[in-house]
Amino acid sequence: MKKFKNGDIISDGRIICIYRCSYGLDRFIAYCELAENGRLCLYLCRPIDLINYRVATKKEIKKIFDALEKCGYRWNHEKETVDNTPWRAKIGGKYYYIDSNLNIYSDKDMYKYRDNSRYYACNYAKTEKELEIKRNKIKKILEGE
Repeated sequence: MKKFKNGDIISDGRIICIYRCSYGLDRFIAYCELAENGRLCLYLCRPIDLINYRVATKKEIKKIFDALEKCGYRWNHEKETVDNTPWRAKIGGKYYYIDSNLNIYSDKDMYKYRDNSRYYACNYAKTEKELEIKRNKIKKILEGE
């Protein structure tokens, strides 16, 4: 039987999986699986021989990551989990952020450096109210509470 590591992305040419571990002699557990028909399943046990599986190609890896993203998930390699992804506006869509003076502003997300920086720093929200809560927490931290 082939040896794969936790988090390896594997494929048999029809099914793409994020491998977790072997289970018994004839099964393995996957964090997620993308079937040939486009069906995405999370956390399942596959009763199948790993002999037909190999490390996925770059194209297959992109395909499973795109399928996860389309369903609102992402593979978190560090934590070895499938996580829900935070909301993000479509290109040209409105979002809110906090500036360096702790003012809340809105902007259009054009997926440029500025927007990406805010998004990945968690300084990005769908509503102004969400950021008011964050801003209050930031103020308390800065005030030493």
